[in-house]
Amino acid sequence: MGELRPVYHSDHQHRATFKAIAQQYLKLRDSQRSLKTIIKAKYRRAGVLRVDGTTVFSAAHRKSFLEQLPNAPTREMVSDDYDVLDSTIAAQQKAQDRKIREGRRYPEIQQFMKMPGVGPISAHVFDAFIQTPHRFATKQRLWRYCRLGIRTRSFAGKPLAYKRLDRSGNGELKALSYRAWMNGIRGGKDSNEVKRFFEASLDRTNNRTHARLNTQRKILAVLWTIWRKQTAYDPNLFFPLTPTAPAVC
Repeated sequence: MGELRPVYHSDHQHRATFKAIAQQYLKLRDSQRSLKTIIKAKYRRAGVLRVDGTTVFSAAHRKSFLEQLPNAPTREMVSDDYDVLDSTIAAQQKAQDRKIREGRRYPEIQQFMKMPGVGPISAHVFDAFIQTPHRFATKQRLWRYCRLGIRTRSFAGKPLAYKRLDRSGNGELKALSYRAWMNGIRGGKDSNEVKRFFEASLDRTNNRTHARLNTQRKILAVLWTIWRKQTAYDPNLFFPLTPTAPAVC
């Protein structure tokens, strides 16, 4: 009936462990974000509305914020939340250090970080979740796993709805490619291969969303290619510079 789908399981225990380490880091990251949201919500419910930004979480300014709360029980509850937040941040840092330490055995991670917009966290998370580039026969399958594939529905040869991104797959990898795109196009007038590819795609499609998705797919495809071929990162793989035309004498 075509309803069965293959599920990848690594044959190497160290790869499975590396993925678990990355998952723990991401879980602690999300817990930290959730705790910060809870703390700000408690302040606002108590009438302390000026809690935008990160100052409310800094150790140097917590006391001044706690003193604005209306009573001792509320101050105690928020103070307990601060203690949990501090523990979570400390655990997240340990998980980050563990991830970096374990990632040293995978040389492709250093090549990933040579791409503009791809930092240590993104490089390690991509490596940990993909585990091996050979699990994908084509880049289209990689894109689908990263929630960047196109889903179409039809009946009797007629489309039932507009094309849209497939929601199946790993949302963390999709977010990773988005952050890499966003970081890659920053820098004002400074140019790099990611920014040039995006601008060329924007000129071609005249649609910022399509150009962004094209660039996200390109980021993932290049990471997958250099890993699969075990080659060093080359900016020309992403977007080659236009050769200079010879001067006319």
